[in-house]
Amino acid sequence: MIKKLVQTAIIGGALLGMTAGASADTININIYGASAQYDFWTNAAGDFLTDQGCSGTVYTAVDADDKHGIAKCDDLNGDTVYIRYSSKASFDGIRSVQGLDPDGDSGSCADNEREMANEADTNWTTGEVNSLSCEDVTIGASDVAAATFQQESHGLELGPKVDDENLWEDRSIYNITMDSNYNVFRPIVVPFAFFRNANSSTPVPYDNMSRLMATALFSGQVTDWNEFDPSKSSLPVVICMRHAGSGTHATLDAAVMRGDYTLMNTEALPGSFPVTMGLQPVTYFNDGSSDMARCIGGAGTRSGYETYTGVGAVGYADSDKVKMSDGTLPAPNNIAGEYHDLAGYGDLKLMTWQGESAVKINIVNGKYDFWSAQWLYTSPSEPDAVNDLVDALVAYASVPANLPPSKAAYWATQNEMKVEKATDFTYPKFK
Repeated sequence: MIKKLVQTAIIGGALLGMTAGASADTININIYGASAQYDFWTNAAGDFLTDQGCSGTVYTAVDADDKHGIAKCDDLNGDTVYIRYSSKASFDGIRSVQGLDPDGDSGSCADNEREMANEADTNWTTGEVNSLSCEDVTIGASDVAAATFQQESHGLELGPKVDDENLWEDRSIYNITMDSNYNVFRPIVVPFAFFRNANSSTPVPYDNMSRLMATALFSGQVTDWNEFDPSKSSLPVVICMRHAGSGTHATLDAAVMRGDYTLMNTEALPGSFPVTMGLQPVTYFNDGSSDMARCIGGAGTRSGYETYTGVGAVGYADSDKVKMSDGTLPAPNNIAGEYHDLAGYGDLKLMTWQGESAVKINIVNGKYDFWSAQWLYTSPSEPDAVNDLVDALVAYASVPANLPPSKAAYWATQNEMKVEKATDFTYPKFK
């Protein structure tokens, strides 16, 4: 078995220097899956290439939907290097790197490929990815281990989106496997958090989420926010969930529900029988974390989505998913900031979890437990030049000082952690 559990820094530049050849080549590192990984490399990919000694120009670009990105160095030891990163449900990160189609339908790409940023149709001057192309996946990224996927979901793919693109999805994600010969890296710990609608007329009246509240809400036991406090005005609950196969969703199941409650798995739209009969709150499922944010915030100015009035939506995502109205993340000691209509999400607010903020200092020191250690998988059959660059990339991500400034107050490296989880389903314990 070839297994690399990266917990200490490696001198990445030296690795790359060893691979420099006499003739120029093109090296592609394609990271697919785990939407948090997309956010991380959107910020870090360019800095990584600069750190490795790129003597040419470093370019970065993203697509209009903010789900596909790419970084380019046109001269790294004489080679051209592309790093692509795409936001997708974690289970497909695991399947893609093994050359398995996502769900029995490989679509327009070969089983070992996925649609990612097309470097030939990228405007490097403006930083815009204009189209996608089928690319071989180098790194499969997942928020959780393969064995943690034991969930299902049934509903429209894109939550409250109301156009013809919003197709029905039935996902039963069980028995996802990972070839034991693949390399495993776990450099980064990602925090998750609960978010609530912050619409000024009818905001969700709670800033903290307790475990009992979370389990009651996401198992469908509560349909009105005043059930937690009858002195508050009636405010119907809207639950925003990720589809099964999402690592964030699997972490909610493993770290919060913990086998005591079962996550809702079937959509319930406004006016449907379970909602009108008070059997279930309005429940949407969402394919990605950006879709989730729009669901929670009521979509704001984003056209083609249901807008919310007189209801209180709540959901979950990586804790640095949305930002303050000026585009920055709230300071670790001031997470009370609300996020108004940023990127068309609508109005959201980051909630504390059991009284603690979803920030790095609390995760590292064992005060905050809604997190996962990311899993990165690579094939042992990749060329040496690719494997060396992957080693350098993971080593770079393992160094706390290399965390992008926008992530540094929230994310942690494994090297910093005072607590650990033996599996995604076990409770953290001190090392």
